[in-house]
Amino acid sequence: MASESQSFIEAYRQQLLCVHPTDTLWGLTCDMERAKARLFEYKGLSKRKGFVHLVAKTDDALKLWQPLPGDWSSLLDCLWPAPLTVVWRGRSPHTENDGTLALRVPALSPTHLWFRDCLDELGPLISTSVNVSGQQPLSCRAIQQSLANDRRFYLPPAIYKNSEHSGLASTVIAITDAGKFNILRSGAFDPSSDQRLSVMEVNSSHVTE
Repeated sequence: MASESQSFIEAYRQQLLCVHPTDTLWGLTCDMERAKARLFEYKGLSKRKGFVHLVAKTDDALKLWQPLPGDWSSLLDCLWPAPLTVVWRGRSPHTENDGTLALRVPALSPTHLWFRDCLDELGPLISTSVNVSGQQPLSCRAIQQSLANDRRFYLPPAIYKNSEHSGLASTVIAITDAGKFNILRSGAFDPSSDQRLSVMEVNSSHVTE
């Protein structure tokens, strides 16, 4: 296992708030069993909100969800990894209050493939934007400047070596019982780019920025 992975895993297990790469914005994760209070304090949250969970591969997602309708299992295996978050009914104990679970397999750049080892070892990992709730996500430079000396945080060496990721968050879709989907948030992934996916959209009026 690469030294970057080992350092990240050690920091996670030491209950630090760990900044991590994705294919869009830099994210923030932690051990929700032991470091939740620290995350909530930084984010300014009084209670848990819905978090995206990152996994290393599609098979990992399928183990965390209830059986998917239609051909979604094979479709997601073709679409992922991608900046596409998918919401479907989850299996305990990872579900949100409504019984759903938002999952994503990020398309990591070659220099960030070490994070896939972390997902294999620790996943699923909750992921949230690096910012106080209600404020804009911090840029790569802002993360370096504001968090580098904060002992609550772990910043991977990669954040000092790479430029900004995409300024867009992932696209979020919710699968319906009928095997269609609603767009909950438009973002870095365009559902119309895949013909099989584009014909399954229920209503684009649900799109939010």
